[in-house]
Amino acid sequence: MKNHYKFWIVLSFLVVFVAGIFSGVIIERQFLSKKLDETFRKPPRKERQGTHFPTLDDMAKELELTSQQQGKIQEIFDNSEDRLKTLRKEVGKQFMSMREQFMQEIKSVFDQDQTVRFDAMVEKYLSQRKEQIERKKNRSNNPQKEKGERK
Repeated sequence: MKNHYKFWIVLSFLVVFVAGIFSGVIIERQFLSKKLDETFRKPPRKERQGTHFPTLDDMAKELELTSQQQGKIQEIFDNSEDRLKTLRKEVGKQFMSMREQFMQEIKSVFDQDQTVRFDAMVEKYLSQRKEQIERKKNRSNNPQKEKGERK
């Protein structure tokens, strides 16, 4: 008879324990994780605030531009964008050249073994940076995680 009571006591403890775990998981998923997500979520990007150069739409509304004037201004914007792309490429080339010079000057201080180890350090950094950029890109493309997908 005593074993019968022990069985029911152990079973009741197990049921209470499982119910506690189950309710804890539900409470965490439904309430706490949302609060944590809200706490640590970056605020959404705001539209440009403050002073900025007027857009074509702004000019068209305020200056009552004709469609011909709007077309010419759009063409100016397009040409300007092309010039900016060219400038970015040139600056990028200059930056890469300066970076190469910087790396060569640093390597000139090292002996052969240090140069090999330094190259490995740089490769490690570049791969970590590439992974970081990919994670950031994936987060921006998929801002909400799937349910149950957590770290």
